[in-house]
Amino acid sequence: MWCFRRKKYSHPSYNHPPPKTFMSPNPSDVDNLSQSYDHPPPPKTIMSPYPSDVDNRSQSYDHPPPKTIISPNPSDVANLSQSFHALSIHPSPASSVISAPSILSTPTPTPTPPPPPQNPTTTTPRPPIPPFPLPTPPRCRTCDSPGTLNTVRPNNRNNNGNRPYYTCSNCKSTPALLARNPQKGWITWDDDTGVDAANAACFCGWVCRQDRAGRDSPWAGKGFWKCAVGRCGYVSFREDGLTDEEVRKLGLASWHQGFEPTLV
Repeated sequence: MWCFRRKKYSHPSYNHPPPKTFMSPNPSDVDNLSQSYDHPPPPKTIMSPYPSDVDNRSQSYDHPPPKTIISPNPSDVANLSQSFHALSIHPSPASSVISAPSILSTPTPTPTPPPPPQNPTTTTPRPPIPPFPLPTPPRCRTCDSPGTLNTVRPNNRNNNGNRPYYTCSNCKSTPALLARNPQKGWITWDDDTGVDAANAACFCGWVCRQDRAGRDSPWAGKGFWKCAVGRCGYVSFREDGLTDEEVRKLGLASWHQGFEPTLV
């Protein structure tokens, strides 16, 4: 049986390894470390409050300071009581009071305002009554000549005896003008017969005159309205005083038979 023997290496690093080197600490570090373990650091210092603060805090919890109530000025109290007294006697109008809406409360109906006062009936100013006798002779509407004053004979059969009237002498003396003159030279009466303040107004602005048709007229004895001074062509055969043009505008039935006169 063969027995082998381990051969030793001849290299000195294997046969004799170098010893391990330990690094010794610095003596000052060792001293500090030993001191840190032998003598631990002092405990942390806790700052305690001052005794006065502790006393004040304990007093604040045990005996809280009383609440200071500022009493109102006596003059303000008097004014406030007067205002409440005035409101109780003379409450403010409902329009100035703003109340919070409430679901349970029934809404108060708004009062209906009273109707505005009706204006008093304005009376339409009545047209004036012309003065008679006329201060100046009226002028003819056909030739613009001044009229001539005449007087009706006393025995007139139309009951117009002694009444003054105006005619146009120029038209009556000129056949061409007379043919153009619808009144055949007639202008107007110079008195207030048939003139009343209740009559309608003519185109001149005066009250008109109520007259009666003569016996030679197709509607003899019937009444009609005409200008009281002969200045305009106003004429109406209706009792209400409407002219033919006004009747056509209003769509009324034409009526030219006259009416029963009451003022002449």
